[in-house]
This record gives sequence, structure tokens and C-alpha cells, in this order.
Amino acid sequence: MNKTLILFKTMFRSENLLEIKSEQSSRLKGILKVVGMLAILLLAGASFAPIIVELYTPLAIVGMEPLLLKLLLFSASFIVLIFGFFYVMSVFYYSSDIENYLFLPVLPGSLVLAKFMVVSLYQILSTLVLFFPSFIAFGYMDQQNWTYYFKTLLALIILPIVPLTIIAILCILLMRFSKIFRNKDRFTLFSSLIGITIAISISALMQNLTTGMNNGIPAILQEQGKVFNILSAVFPAATLMHKAIFGGIASFILNTTLSFLICAVFIFIFYQVGNRLYIDGAKGLKETAANRKTLSQQELKSSTRKKSAVIAIASKELKMILRTPAYFLNCVLVSFIMPLFLILPLLFGGTLKELTAELGAGGIEQLRHMVSPDAFIIGLMALMAFYAGLNLIAATAITREGSNFSFMKLIPIPYRTQLVGKILPALVVQMLGVLILLIPAIILLRPSIQTVLTGFLLGLLLSIFLDFAMITLDVIRPVLDWTNEQKAVKQNFNAMVSTFLSMIVGAIPVVLFIFLPLDPRILFGIFFVVLVILNSIIWYLLPTIAERSFQGKP
Repeated sequence: MNKTLILFKTMFRSENLLEIKSEQSSRLKGILKVVGMLAILLLAGASFAPIIVELYTPLAIVGMEPLLLKLLLFSASFIVLIFGFFYVMSVFYYSSDIENYLFLPVLPGSLVLAKFMVVSLYQILSTLVLFFPSFIAFGYMDQQNWTYYFKTLLALIILPIVPLTIIAILCILLMRFSKIFRNKDRFTLFSSLIGITIAISISALMQNLTTGMNNGIPAILQEQGKVFNILSAVFPAATLMHKAIFGGIASFILNTTLSFLICAVFIFIFYQVGNRLYIDGAKGLKETAANRKTLSQQELKSSTRKKSAVIAIASKELKMILRTPAYFLNCVLVSFIMPLFLILPLLFGGTLKELTAELGAGGIEQLRHMVSPDAFIIGLMALMAFYAGLNLIAATAITREGSNFSFMKLIPIPYRTQLVGKILPALVVQMLGVLILLIPAIILLRPSIQTVLTGFLLGLLLSIFLDFAMITLDVIRPVLDWTNEQKAVKQNFNAMVSTFLSMIVGAIPVVLFIFLPLDPRILFGIFFVVLVILNSIIWYLLPTIAERSFQGKP
């Protein structure tokens, strides 16, 4: 057990997902990063709290409000079961330091138990941050005392254990007896696509639940239904902790003890499976795969023809982003799935039907009169600013270089040319993402060509300014010391700052348009002049900033 704890401490520090370093200044930055990430997760968790409040009242009328809490417990367990699979595979098999641990003089069971402790710690923290706001909302509506919050807090700590052991055992068996998941890039891409599909489905399901309450209690909320019976069998700890929360002291002690015993049994089974099978599954993993192809004379000539330096760098950046799963998912795919999160609630939540019914037969014409050309231009500017911060291509352009950063300093190409080449893929991706929403808006609202061109020009200038600002931030403080591509984009503080910057900058035209008593044409002219000046200033200063920043970096 002592070796297991030592391994756990070592793995926790090497993974360093919270990025808190030992130096005093770095530790402060790390703590600020953690606070920022927790704040974002809390906002995500708090977004479900209004749904709990909306579901509580109709359930309370028929005396079924405890079922809502049981559904929350099952939901927390289910989320751990789904997304824990990706995290278990990452820590158990795709960690950069996996080969170092395989040759240590420790039992494989101790190794997998230490890794399981790392996964459990982060999963428990994520579960608490995401679900505790919903439990608080239920407690407030149900007028619970302080013991309820203590019990639910304890429940959220216990709940992830059983789903994680089930997933860990499944992963060990798959990696030992199957070669399907042995390619890291393939696994990362397909598992993330599955995760995104599940997230969209859950969003649509929650929308259906809230709107379906008007037509009676949905089947999923009926305790005697098949759904609850299956969930109770798969997640026994959730059922026991539900009884512990609503029962007295004796019930709390009994059910909590049983929950701990169930967790201990699952951990023991997991330990035995890992001790016997983990090493064989972890040996000889492939990080990436490459296909060799013999080029014909024509293909060789085509691939070596001359092109401008900007286009060559932009092409290289775009290919790297598309071929690397972590970059593709976080920098490209997010721009194309975001419209789904906006459209699906309208389709599944019934909002579109309600809007159509409210507007009536002449509703479309009425809607076109409501959205003036000036409002369309401002809306397009805000949309393009939002998409500029949504994809992280410009915000992580230098960070993605990592250990290859010195190549930028060695090639005989000016910094301005290199940085513009890195910005072009960001513009291409965000423009394609904007078109997904812009084309339906044009078909529905039928604005004039002049209106569309004016909005697109101003939005493009605003997007260029934001891309310049984002890449300038990454030029000044790039994060070059990362162990996997995920940390370069998803766990990059520069990306977080850039996203918030785009939201703030995108809101400025909307606020000025609403509250500033100016003729819209004059306001658009001011936007145009200011953006041209700002872009010109950054265009002029960026090479000097890069020269000074890169000088002290290896």
C-alpha cells in the first residue's frame, strides 16, 4: 500500500492536469488557472439548475419530487460511466510516461490502483462541480436543512467509484484481448466524436423532459418503469445513497456503509483483474500510425511545385490541425457542432413550433420586418466575433509548435509572414462555421446583398482583429512545454482568455447599437475606421513583439 501511495503522488504530479508548479510565481498562475477552470465548470453545472427547478414543481404536486433526486444520482453515475471511459484509457494506456512505470519493481495491481486513484480524484472533482449546483437547487426548492447538503456531498464522492471500476475493468479486458483501441489517434478521434454525440443527445433529452412535463409525467421519471429498474441494477450505490439522503440517522449509516462495502468489492475485483492482465495490454502500444505510399512522377512533381510562403505555412498548419485528433476536435469540429446545440433545442424542445404558432400564417414576413437591416449587420458582426473565439487556432498557434518551436526561428521567413500563415486557417474555419448559420438566416430573412456584404466586411475586420489579438497573446506567453496535444489546446490558459475576449469584443457593437444615440451608418463607419486602424497597428507591431518574445526562448 505504501508503494501504491508513492506511485499515486508521482502520477498525480506528472499528469499535472491542474498545472500547479512548485515555484511560487508559477504556483500562483496555476491556482488562477484552476479557479478559472472551476468557474467555467460551475457555470456549466449551474446551467442545469433551472431545469431542476422547472421539473420540481410538477413532480411535487403529485408527491414524486424524491424521484428527481434519484434521477440526478443516476445521471451523475451515468456521466461518469460514459466519460470515465475516455479518461481511464488516457491515464491507463495513453499517458506519455506509461513505459517508465512498466519496469518498476511493483506489482501490476499496485500500478493500476495508483492510476485508478488519479482518475477517481479528478472524476470526483468534476462530478462535484458539475452536479452539486443541481443538488443545491433541489435542496432549496425542497427546503432541506444542512444535513441534506452534507449527505449529497458525500453521495457525489461515493458515486463515481463503482462506474469507474466497471469501466476500468472493461478497458483492461479490451486492451488485453483486442487490438481495436491500440492506436491512440484513432481512439481519441472516435471516442471524442462519441462523447460529443452523447452530450448533444443529453441536451436534447433534457429539453424534452422540461417541455414534456406539460403532458404528464414522462416514462423516464416513473419509478416502476424499466429505465429506473435497469439503472438501479447498474448503479446500486445511487439507490442506496438516495435512501441514505431521505432516511433518518440509522438509514444513513446503514446505506452509506453498504455503499462503501459495494465500492470495496468492486475495487477488489478491479485490482485482481488489473494485477493479472494490465501489463500484457499496456506493452507495445502504438502512439501513431503512418501509411507509406510510393509517389508517381506526376504526384512527386505536383507535391514539390512552388507556392507562396504564406500559403505554404497556412497549408501546413491546416493539415496538422486536421490530422491531429486533439487539434481537430478542439479547433475545427467545435465550430461545426455549435450550431447543433443552438438548433436541437428548437427542434426537440418545441420552441420552434411555439414560435411558428405564435407568429401565425404571416409570421415569417412579420419576423423579417422585426429584424431590420441594421440589426442584421450588428448580429452578423457579433456572430463572427463569437466564432473567432470559438476555434482556438489563432489562440494556440505558437503553443502548438511545442518542441518544434526553434524551427520558426531557423527558417529564412519573416515572422510576419509566418504569423499571417498561421492566422489564415483560423479565418477559413471560422468563416465556414459562420456560413452554417448565415445561409439559413439569409434564406429566412432575405436581407439585401448590400446588407450582407456590409455585415460580412465589418465582421471580417472584427475577426481579423481578434485573431491578431489572440496570436499576439500566444506570441508573448506561449506554453511550449507540454506532453500531449490535449494540453496544448484544451488546457491552455491563453485559449480561455481568448474565448472570453471574443465574447466581450463581440458584445461591444451590440451594446453601442442599442444604447448609443447615433445614426447606424455613422456607427458602422466608426466601426470600419477603428478596426482598420487597430488591425494596421497590430500588423505593424507584431513582428517586433515576436522578435522580442522569441529572443529568450530556445
